Amino acid sequence: MLKRFWLGGLLLVLGIGCAAPATQKDLMANGKPVPEAVAKSFHSTFPSAQVEKLEAEDENGVMVYDFEFRDGSHEKECDIAADGTLLERTLVIGEGDVPAAAMNAIRQAADGATLKRIEQVEINYETKDGKVVKLPSQVTHYEVDMNKGTRKAEVVVTPDGTVVEPAKWQ
Repeated sequence: MLKRFWLGGLLLVLGIGCAAPATQKDLMANGKPVPEAVAKSFHSTFPSAQVEKLEAEDENGVMVYDFEFRDGSHEKECDIAADGTLLERTLVIGEGDVPAAAMNAIRQAADGATLKRIEQVEINYETKDGKVVKLPSQVTHYEVDMNKGTRKAEVVVTPDGTVVEPAKWQ
């Protein structure tokens, strides 16, 4: 009886250890492990995420880690500063998930182009002069990739249809 109890306890401990989220060393950006604060922030916010791409770059004097991942059936992205601050999160959505005013502005900017990837971006912090700065309130943008023949562009609009970044065709 004591052996079964001990063996069951051991299996429980091993099972919990296997279910734990990946460690900081499991997340690599540009060939290096991400800082522990970044890994903790990512895993606590998206515990079931499967990272598909991870890059790091300096943004206005702050090292920012750009995650592209799947969270269940959803395609998502997020930016996390080296100190662990979740700067922004992105969800890939469909046209039906975009407010009407924003969709009207997107269609006008597209001018007949085919709409591709549509993202809803929620921004809580920005980087400025080497610091992470909290915004007064969350900002939501809709970013849309579009194609017109061989030319490509992206437009960024607010929920009310204000164009933040106009389409620049390449």
